[in-house]
Amino acid sequence: MEKQPATRLPGPCGHAKGTRTHPRVFLALLLSALCFVYWSKFSPMSIVVPEPQTTALRDFADIIPTEKLEWHPCFPEYGRTLYCARLTVPMDYDRPLNESSEHPKVHIALTMLPGRNRTLSKSNFSPSPLLVNPGGPGGSGTSMVLVGGEIMQRVVGLDQDIVGFDPRGVAFTAPRADCWSQASSTDGSSEDADALRGLFRRLAWNDIGKGIGLVHSSGAAMRLVDARHKATARLCAETDSALSSGSIFRYLSTPYVARDMVSIIDAWDDWRDSSALTSEIDNSPHAKEGTADTLDQTSDDDIRGKLTYWGFSYGTFLGATFASMFPDRVGRVILDGVVDAFQYVTPIWRDSLHDTDKIVDQFFQHCHGAGKACAFYRDGDEISDIQERYNTVLENLQDQPLSLLDPTSHVPVTITISDIKSFIFMTLYAPVGTFPTLADILSHLYENDVYKLTPLLLTPGMQIFCNAEIPAAFIPSDAQYSIICGDKVDRANYTIPELESYYQQFANRSTFADVWMTNVMPCNGWDIEGGKTPDNWKWPSLTHSKAPIRTSFPILFLSNTYDPVTPLLAGLKMSTQFQDSGLIEQQSSGHCTLAAASLCTMKAIRAYLREGIVPPPPKMKFGDDRNGEWTVCPADEQPWKPFIGDEMQVTSVEEKEEKDMLESWKGLQDYMQTSGFWGMKSHFAQNN
Repeated sequence: MEKQPATRLPGPCGHAKGTRTHPRVFLALLLSALCFVYWSKFSPMSIVVPEPQTTALRDFADIIPTEKLEWHPCFPEYGRTLYCARLTVPMDYDRPLNESSEHPKVHIALTMLPGRNRTLSKSNFSPSPLLVNPGGPGGSGTSMVLVGGEIMQRVVGLDQDIVGFDPRGVAFTAPRADCWSQASSTDGSSEDADALRGLFRRLAWNDIGKGIGLVHSSGAAMRLVDARHKATARLCAETDSALSSGSIFRYLSTPYVARDMVSIIDAWDDWRDSSALTSEIDNSPHAKEGTADTLDQTSDDDIRGKLTYWGFSYGTFLGATFASMFPDRVGRVILDGVVDAFQYVTPIWRDSLHDTDKIVDQFFQHCHGAGKACAFYRDGDEISDIQERYNTVLENLQDQPLSLLDPTSHVPVTITISDIKSFIFMTLYAPVGTFPTLADILSHLYENDVYKLTPLLLTPGMQIFCNAEIPAAFIPSDAQYSIICGDKVDRANYTIPELESYYQQFANRSTFADVWMTNVMPCNGWDIEGGKTPDNWKWPSLTHSKAPIRTSFPILFLSNTYDPVTPLLAGLKMSTQFQDSGLIEQQSSGHCTLAAASLCTMKAIRAYLREGIVPPPPKMKFGDDRNGEWTVCPADEQPWKPFIGDEMQVTSVEEKEEKDMLESWKGLQDYMQTSGFWGMKSHFAQNN
């Protein structure tokens, strides 16, 4: 039997032991990203969960990986029926598992939330479960289902089985992509202790780099940021070299994950055909509720053996890659917050800031419209007054950073222009929820009430390393940039003048050029050679043909009117690459449609999944990137005017269902914001 790594860390303040213990606290809210969160941070959390009431598993390491799906009841503390599995697939599909037991393997972690009224009957399950990917890259699909699955189920339909999986190198999937955790050959310590030492080194490195700031925050910043990225790349290359042909870093690129999704689909079909669960399903809390929801109206033959999927941000690149590689296996694919695949695979990802500053302009407009409800508003303000005050705050921080103490950790803290610009950029991901907070912070800065900012500082104390109730899977990994850099068609090795030229291109479009440039530079100097893949696994070769790709069912693309990193233009562009695909523009700002509640969008998503209704393809006109015809959905909320369920009058069953959908959407928003999907958990802890 292959040895399985533990998923809980021993306390470094005591003696590390080689035996594995079970975590009492499962930190499922700590996610890398939903939608395209471009940063990688560590924010300690303390989540109290009830003691388990059953013998259900509470640790993925308790599950023996198998080449066929075997579902096990798991994590009962979440109060709903959940099943977990670990599916073994080849690390390198050119070295199949059936040819040699020595061929390297990947053990994919999966979590399933069954639909309502499931029984032991195998045919009772969805012919194709809804797979979800929260983006990142590096976002944990298992965590998304553990905590947000039930809310999502209320949107797509209560009888829809939902499956989250952790892609290669991510969270509970083994092996993890971790450049910092290197085994000690001298003290015989466990893998977990090595991982904890790696965490300490990583945090120390990040803390040193924080003082550099964003590129162009000083005359030396560009060179220093580039040097740090190259140093980290060298560390990862050293780790890769030590692992040799079994290195996961060579097999992390998106085409491998797309191929893994085929393995998951096939394994689901085999499981559904051969056996059912080994225990009776205790239906979810909502299983017996009266509702107008009905069983799937899509026939089994239409989606069986095909992908049903909802991917956010980077997850749209994953979905588009799957559809390009396996067009005949597209069942129902929703791509939300669309990445321009052509730009993403280039060494320096451009055009993402197309609409970013338009969202800042909306902050000024919404703040003015909210009046005194907006903390940054002053009596008699015009919109231009709010904008001028905003510029004054940034200019003051540029001239004089702030110095204060974190009252919790008693650590001295500085707040710089780089910190605030990075924070403002994050608020653009979810304006409905974050603009009021942004207004509070700008007002405190303008009035010099700096100590009112201390609850936001979140500087980790050393008790993190002494308590050691940290599952290893939630220690920050290097999956994000390993995937991004592995997806590049050409390696980047730009000189500083060349990087400066790219920066100027960004600066000509957006005031957030320094934020974006800092976060697209890590691949400069990345030199890990990826595994050899077939030509049809390479994204550009699939889409340079004149004719759009014909999929077995049209794809549904979703974009906001203004998105800070995946603009509407990218959604329109990508939709033209797939024949008959539909597109919906949600009239809101933020990253992915979850940034604002829209009953119109929700109904379209449900109709697509359950009835196969696809909006018409967009009709593009040349000369104006917004000139054309496509489906538009209005939003039902905006900053300072959020949807509040208690204020909605319900007089019919249909209206009750609509209210439930809107409230569920708000629940997903809350989950994403509190779990760090939009980066709000530790916005002053940048990884520079």
